[in-house]
Amino acid sequence: MKNLKTLIIRNGYFSEGPKYLPNSLRIMEWWRYPSTCFPSDFHPKKLSILKLPSSPFDSFQLDNLFKKLNVIKVLKFDNSEFLKEIPNVSNLFNLQELSFRGCTNLTRIHSSVGNLGKLEIINAERCHNLRTLPSMNLPSLKILLLSYCFRLEKFPEIVGKMENVEMLCLKSTGIKDLPLSFQNLSGLLNLFLGGNKIEMIPSVISMMPKLSRFDIDGINCHDRLVPQEEKEGVEGMVSSSSVRFISLRSSKLSDDLLAQQLPWFPNLKSLDLTGSDITIIPECIQEF
Repeated sequence: MKNLKTLIIRNGYFSEGPKYLPNSLRIMEWWRYPSTCFPSDFHPKKLSILKLPSSPFDSFQLDNLFKKLNVIKVLKFDNSEFLKEIPNVSNLFNLQELSFRGCTNLTRIHSSVGNLGKLEIINAERCHNLRTLPSMNLPSLKILLLSYCFRLEKFPEIVGKMENVEMLCLKSTGIKDLPLSFQNLSGLLNLFLGGNKIEMIPSVISMMPKLSRFDIDGINCHDRLVPQEEKEGVEGMVSSSSVRFISLRSSKLSDDLLAQQLPWFPNLKSLDLTGSDITIIPECIQEF
């Protein structure tokens, strides 16, 4: 089948890998690919979509594969248990979507991932052992999914303007705070921070001009007050906040902290305090 352009195998079980794959392939999706390599004469120069969930590839084998992918736009290696590192992707100039969701043994991502000019989606959810992310300068990025990366303690530095990011999911990570460079995500609409080790609402949140929905369920900030210098630093930015929906479900939230931080969000329409420790609705609520 030398002219085959699309190959999709989702429910097949094979004892060994294929001896031949046509170089004409544009789309290839093969769940549980049954080998650690492709045929030696396979040169997928026209391949634009490659999905290999639950594959046995490791980092070295992927590195060799990436060198052959000239026009690839979508790469997915979800639930690949042998993958410990995302190798160099600097030659994948056209890549738009990169997913390695559920790669539980992944610990490192090559710095080149943070410099792909056309990348729109990164899905790294449930990479339980991922500890760090490279600095990011991804002007086309729209969606970044990092939820349930339990050992991820720092959000990456945002080097350049990334105005197209619309959704950021950071549920149940080890992140304790957000860097000041977070402001470079100026187009952010939805932010999900629930289940993290953050002890107070980061002041940088009030500086996001388009942010509409903000979930920080489970925050633990009893008896903590915002430092005076931080309060003064955000006072001039309050009116620019567009946040309309805030969720603080199941939060250990002090009455004083809520009263201090609610005025940061003058356009608030919906506030969810279900299961929180709040005992007093602050007087500032009547200003909304």
